[in-house]
This record gives sequence, C-alpha cells and structure tokens, in this order.
Amino acid sequence: MDHQKDFRVATNVNNILVTHAGLTDYFYNNYFDKEISDVREIANCLNGLPLSDFWQDASPLWYRPGCDYKPMSIRQIVGHTPPGWIERSGIELNNFVSVDPYSQEGFGPDRYRYALIENGEISIFDSNRK
Repeated sequence: MDHQKDFRVATNVNNILVTHAGLTDYFYNNYFDKEISDVREIANCLNGLPLSDFWQDASPLWYRPGCDYKPMSIRQIVGHTPPGWIERSGIELNNFVSVDPYSQEGFGPDRYRYALIENGEISIFDSNRK
C-alpha cells in the first residue's frame, strides 16, 4: 500500500484493456462515476481508484467469469482466469482472452501462455498453438 502510486491496475494497447483478471459490468457500474467508452480513459479511471476498492470478487484483480458477474463487452486480455474456467462459465466471451496457463492437468516446464506488450502491440504466445 505504501507504493500504490507506482501500481497500475490496467493498461490500454490498441483499444484493448489489459488487467490481471478482467473488468466486469458490475465493477464498472459501481465504481465509475460517469459513463466511459474509451478504453484508454477506462484504464486511467481504474488506475486512479484506491487499491482498497479492488478487494472484492468482481474487481479487475479477482474476477472469475460466472453468472453473477459478466465482463464488460470491450476487448480485454487478462491473466488471472484459467481458460478452462471461462469455458465452464457458459458465458460467451468473444472479447475476453485469458493468457493464464493453468489447467486441471497441470503444466510442466515446457508449457506456457503469456502476453507480450511491446511498442504498442500485444502478442499472445501459447506453447499449445504453434
């Protein structure tokens, strides 16, 4: 908490919101004081909130897709939510991409999935997709 000013919850790359777990409609509707559609401004607003606002299930730090909370319909890349969890949620998530490599089977040293943000571009690398 002492370094909150240095912590960023979100970033924007080419109109894609990048967060740890994803932005839900619930969080947006309860923590944003005005309607915003620009992803850069959404990221700026998220980064301006106190970290204490993020300690709940629907936040961009803890969200898991499910019936209780739906992700905002903007393009998002997240790292917290295993893809299998997304599939089991039953929610159609065309604009929500997880780069979390977790699976029920586990991963060995040759298994990876991650997003690289470099020079304003996002690349997703996955050892299962050559």
